[in-house]
Parts: sequence; C-alpha cells; structure tokens
Amino acid sequence: MKHKKYFEGWYFKHDTPASPADDPDLPKEVFAVIPGVSLVNRQDRHAFIQVIESSHATHYLTYDIEEFKAGKRSFSIQIGDNYFSRKGITLNIDRKEVKLAGTISYEGVTPFPVTLASPGIMGWYGYVPFMECFHGVVSMNHILNGSMVMDGRTIDFTGGKGYIEKDWGTSFPRDYIWIQCNDFANERVSFMLSIATIPWMGKEFVGFLGFLYTGEQLYRFATYNRSTIQELAVSDNAISTRISNSRYDLWVTVQGRDSGSLAAPRSGTMDRYIKESVMSRVRITLKDKLGKLLFDGTGDPAGFEISGDIEKLF
Repeated sequence: MKHKKYFEGWYFKHDTPASPADDPDLPKEVFAVIPGVSLVNRQDRHAFIQVIESSHATHYLTYDIEEFKAGKRSFSIQIGDNYFSRKGITLNIDRKEVKLAGTISYEGVTPFPVTLASPGIMGWYGYVPFMECFHGVVSMNHILNGSMVMDGRTIDFTGGKGYIEKDWGTSFPRDYIWIQCNDFANERVSFMLSIATIPWMGKEFVGFLGFLYTGEQLYRFATYNRSTIQELAVSDNAISTRISNSRYDLWVTVQGRDSGSLAAPRSGTMDRYIKESVMSRVRITLKDKLGKLLFDGTGDPAGFEISGDIEKLF
C-alpha cells in the first residue's frame, strides 16, 4: 500500500454448467468479477470491483481505499462487504447501476505450480523487478457451488467451472492478446495464452506465456522456455497461431464474439479501456514432434481480449 503508480487486480471467472438434458436450449452464462486497487499517488488511491456478464454489460465500482483489506498469510481480500479468496467469493453490492448478492464456493482448486526456479506462469521473468506488468495464475480450474442474484435474477453456478488469475505492476501491456478457457468436453482441461509487447531497457520485444493443462499433464509455452511463435494471423475478429518448442507444436484458433469494455491500468490509473469477450470459442490442437496427436478440443465459452496495435505482435 506504499506503492505509487501501482495497480493490483484479481480475475475471478465463473461459468454455469452445460445445459441440462431437460432444457438443452438453456444458454450458458459467464460472470467475471475483478477486485483490485489503484494507487496513483498519496492523494489518488482507491479500491474497485469490476464486473462483466455474459451480455457483456460491465460495471466499475469504486471504494475508499480504507475499505480494502488483504490477508498477510493467506489469499483473502475484502472490499467493503465483499469477500474473495481461493475458497470462493461472497458479494453484497447494492448500487444504483448494479445489485449483486450471493456466495459461490470453490472445490478442487488446481493451482499453477510454483518453484524457486520458476515462480509461477512467468518463469524467471517473475524475478525481474522492472517489469511493467506481472501475471499469476491462482487456479487453473475448479468446480463451483452456489448462486448469485444479479439485479433480482438468480443464476445457479453449481456444477459450473471457475478460474482465477491476477496481475500487478504499473500498466497493462500496450499491445496484447489474451485467451483463456477451461470449458472443454474434458472438464479437467484448462488453457491460457497471452502475447504482448514487453518494454525492456528502453526498447521492447514480443513476449508470450501460456499453458495447456489436460488434467494429467501441464504443457508450458513461453518466451522463457524457448518456445517460439511460428505463425500469427488475425482476420474477422479471429486469431490463429502456431507455437512451437523443442518437443511440441501447439495450434490455437479463437473466434471472438460480442465484447464489453473493462477499465485497465496505465501508470496505476484505471483510465484505459479494453474490450473483453467472455463468450468466445477456442480450438486447441497439440502434437509432439513426431506428429502424434496429444490433444484436440474446442472450448466454449472462452475469454478473449485484443488491445493496441496487434500487427506489432506478428
């Protein structure tokens, strides 16, 4: 809390389960909530809660910084009467623009492995002190239990899927792509990929990080483990890419759908707006160097963000 030009935010995503057999036309719903802090200077500092729904309606709710509390020995956050942790969330929001109330608990939380040599999804880049944005994956996958009342409408998330990640630093990358999905036919599968321009000692480079977790094995693809982007194409709100390393080839194609606007940090100030779709679709194919198919699946719905000049990522 002594930082200046600093932000920290946690992304909690919740998907309802697949449509029941007795009501196959019941649409899936996605609800993502982002608690965080914006610390620009000693005078300009606040906590916030952002919300994005399946309809892509978004809300940015501000709170006095004194209403923010965080656990020192465990992952727990409180903003006003709202609580967030690895075990679940409880919301009590009664604002003119949105009303949210309910509790969703998490079962079978699957953390991203952390070691001394590789402290999370960023690998050794996580130790570089001057990175503008740090990224962490808190839970690759978990099962939901509970419901949320949104503006008088109750949505039951029991049996659905959840995901948690976080970002902290000074600013989001200027140009980036982000894809995330853990709604596949195999409920244990989870995927995330981010490609961005990274400022580095007065210059910049294109870096990326991502993973495919099949429920049995974790495959990492990142700049720090010498993976490379072999192909990257953008057309009609769709992105396709092929990423390779010494052992595997990964193909990713995402088709974007309608999106909503979320506030994003720039020098700690939440005054930049990005487009996020929580209802996109992604196709993942993984093969080894002998051409053996290791995974092939479609995830729906998927999270998808594009920001800045994407041509700089080619």
